[in-house]
Amino acid sequence: EKFGEACAVLRTAAGKNPDDADLQSWLGAVLFRTGDGDGAEAHCRKALELDPVNANALHTLVTVLNGKGQASEALQYQTVLVNSSDAPCAASLTLLGVLHYRLGHAAEAEEGIRRAIVVDPSFAPAHKFLSACLALSGRFGEALEHAETALRLRPGDNGACRLAAVLLDALGRSSEAESHYRAALDLDGTDAVTSRELGKLLVKSGRGAEGVRYLETAASLDPDEPDTWIAMGKARQTLGELGRAEDSFRKAVELDPTP
Repeated sequence: EKFGEACAVLRTAAGKNPDDADLQSWLGAVLFRTGDGDGAEAHCRKALELDPVNANALHTLVTVLNGKGQASEALQYQTVLVNSSDAPCAASLTLLGVLHYRLGHAAEAEEGIRRAIVVDPSFAPAHKFLSACLALSGRFGEALEHAETALRLRPGDNGACRLAAVLLDALGRSSEAESHYRAALDLDGTDAVTSRELGKLLVKSGRGAEGVRYLETAASLDPDEPDTWIAMGKARQTLGELGRAEDSFRKAVELDPTP
């Protein structure tokens, strides 16, 4: 309700002062908070026509574009935001790295996130995303260090806990990986990805029946994920349940017919 009142006040002010970039940017920010992404985008673009380095407009516009999946354009504006600041904050630098990461720019992503950690070594999201970048290039040991740092800084982050589990598994430390997966599920029992990965680990460790139970949980939480059904099919094969394995593979093909 308060955001609605704020919108009304800002619309009136912006109508009287259409060339005020700050008013346009704040109207855009408040519209975003009310769920009006298109209106927010329009007013932020207007603000940037008046002031190309208006930080509030840049921040809101990047958020809107990123939410729409327009990572390339979001990256352009985030780059302007970072470069126009004398001292960009860790969150801004991390987002710059994340946008590069989503576009497949591995080196630029790592550089941006490392800059964020220099600015604020205690910023947990930077450590988590750097871990993900390093994992992509096969640097599992260093990636694990940053995942564990993120987890120490933010113990309730089940994503960091799961990431650490994936890396421990990649390093052959399956017992520790299992413990981390279970800890991640303690933090969020509705995380289908964690249930699936724990199930796969258990199957690989020779505990097929237990693994299938976690895979079934993952399938119930996210029935449209073909990877879960593929893992289920392989697990049932190891248990000799060939008919049920076939059903799982057929379900996977139904969801994703591509090889």
